[in-house]
Amino acid sequence: MEWTTPWVRSHPQEGRFLLHEKPRKTKDALPLNQTALRHPAFNAGHFKQDWGAFVAEIRGAFVTGPSVGVITPNRRLLTDVSFEFSGWPESHSAMRKVLFPKPTFLKGTWVLLATTGGDSYYHHMAECAPRMELLRRAGLSRKKPDGWIVNGTKMPYQKETWRRLGLDTRKIRILTDGSYYQCERLWLPSLPNVPGRMWPETAGFLKKLFAAPSKRNPRRLLYVPRQGLPSRQLLDEERVTAFLRSLGFEIFLPGKMTVAEQARVFADARAVVGPHGGAMTNVVFMRPGSLVVEFFHPRYVNPCYWRMAWANRCRYAYLLGEPDQAGAPAPPGDARGHIRLGDAAFLSLKKLLRRELARSEE
Repeated sequence: MEWTTPWVRSHPQEGRFLLHEKPRKTKDALPLNQTALRHPAFNAGHFKQDWGAFVAEIRGAFVTGPSVGVITPNRRLLTDVSFEFSGWPESHSAMRKVLFPKPTFLKGTWVLLATTGGDSYYHHMAECAPRMELLRRAGLSRKKPDGWIVNGTKMPYQKETWRRLGLDTRKIRILTDGSYYQCERLWLPSLPNVPGRMWPETAGFLKKLFAAPSKRNPRRLLYVPRQGLPSRQLLDEERVTAFLRSLGFEIFLPGKMTVAEQARVFADARAVVGPHGGAMTNVVFMRPGSLVVEFFHPRYVNPCYWRMAWANRCRYAYLLGEPDQAGAPAPPGDARGHIRLGDAAFLSLKKLLRRELARSEE
C-alpha cells in the first residue's frame, strides 16, 4: 500500500503530476449549540487540514470495483483514492483477493471519477462530480480523454450530472462487481477533499453546476424526512412535525425532483431540519447564513453535513436522539437504526429554532 504522492514521485517513468496543490489549514468552526460539551465526531480538529488536491497521470494503472481500488503497475494499492467504509486500508477487498481476473485493457487516456459509495447521492455530489473541477484546474478541461470510469449512469442524478458535465455516454465504463480495468494512461484526480470534509471550492463548483440564481430572499422553512427508507426514520416524527408546522415549516420530499429543482428549493430556504440522510446533501445549495439542524441516533453520528454547512457559510446545529439500551457506537459504515428524538432533545429543538429563526429575521 502507498499514498499517491510518494508513489508518483518515486516512479517518474510511470507517473507524473498534472496538478499538485499543497494541503491547507483552516480555523475551528463549532456547531451553534455545542460549543463546550459536544459529541467527539464534532471535534474541532476535524477541520484542521486536508491532504492537498492533485491530478496524477499513471501509465498502466489498474482500477477494480465495485469498491474502488486503484493499483499501480507494480501492484501497490493507492490508499488515498481507494476507500471502503468497513475499516482500515489493509482490509480493502482488493487486498484480500487471491487472484484477479484478466484485466480489460482500456487503450488511450481514461479518467477515474468513481469512488466507493459513488452510487449514493451524497458521495456522487461531494466526491465524484467535483473531480471534474480538478481537471479544469490542471488545465485539462479542453482536452478530450478516450473515456471515463464512473460508478454508474442509471440513477437520475447521475444522468443529469454527466450530461451537464458534457460526458459522452458512449465513452463511459462503469465499475461493477468484478470490474477490473488496466488503463494505458489513467488521469487520476484525487478526491476533492478528505471524505466528509468539504471545502468552499467544492460547494461553489456544485452551485455553479446546478443552481439557478434566485433574486428572492430565502424564506422557506423545510423539514426533510426519510419516509419509506430502511434506516434513520424519525420515530416520534408526529409531534416534531406538528411543532415545525406551527413555525411555518413545510414537509419537503425531494426524491422525484431533478438536482436542479432541488437546488432551487434549497436556495430559497432559510432553514432546513431533518434526520441525517442523503437529501441533506442539498444543504450545499443554501445561501450563506441559512440554518441547518440535523438529527442523529447516538450510535451513528456522521459530521459530513456540518462540514458542508461550514463550506457554504451556513449556521449548523445538531441534536442526538435517545440511545438504545446497549448504547454502543455503530461499527464503521453501519448507519442502520431509526431515531427517537425524545423529550430532552425535542425541548432543545424548540428553544433552538425559536432563537435562531428570530435571529434570522433581525
